[in-house]
Amino acid sequence: MTEWGVQGVIIALISFGVLVGTPLLKLNSNLTRLNVVLELFQKQFDDEKTCNAKEHNEIWDKCEQQDEILAEHDKRISLIGQKLEG
Repeated sequence: MTEWGVQGVIIALISFGVLVGTPLLKLNSNLTRLNVVLELFQKQFDDEKTCNAKEHNEIWDKCEQQDEILAEHDKRISLIGQKLEG
């Protein structure tokens, strides 16, 4: 193999390395960025899930309080009705 042939092979190998290496580096940086974004979304989802559960429990507690108030109101109306009849 001549001197020019060796230089051609070296240039071809360097070109191949650049052609393959550049997209791989871009892919690696994109995967890293997507991983960071995915972790952020996961954290936000977990925070929303926790907040949603807390709000859900607060709503049910309020509904139970309203049920107790309505039950007392019904009792008072029944007593008033009994007093008026009797």
